[in-house]
Amino acid sequence: MTPDFERQLELIKLDMLASLARSQRALARIVESAADVAAASPETALRIAEHAEALARYQRQLALRIAGVLPRTGRRRSLHPAPPWLRRGVARARAFRGRPRQEQ
Repeated sequence: MTPDFERQLELIKLDMLASLARSQRALARIVESAADVAAASPETALRIAEHAEALARYQRQLALRIAGVLPRTGRRRSLHPAPPWLRRGVARARAFRGRPRQEQ
């Protein structure tokens, strides 16, 4: 990548982060309004809270993408971790280290 392209990419990321910050402030105002509405209409407040939560999840994913963190796509296949992949000599040395010494 050329330095100009990298600079443009960084500026785009910064602009997107600034947009996310504005969105977070707007979301905070929505939550405050939901708190005011909660006393009068709990159902409406619940719906507003659900929508605010969905927006917050979206913003989190967007921020992670901007930061370069990719979501995990794989599923766990087992509840137990796999044994370490060690060379045979290392594995034997560790196995002997954990056993009590036999007196000779």
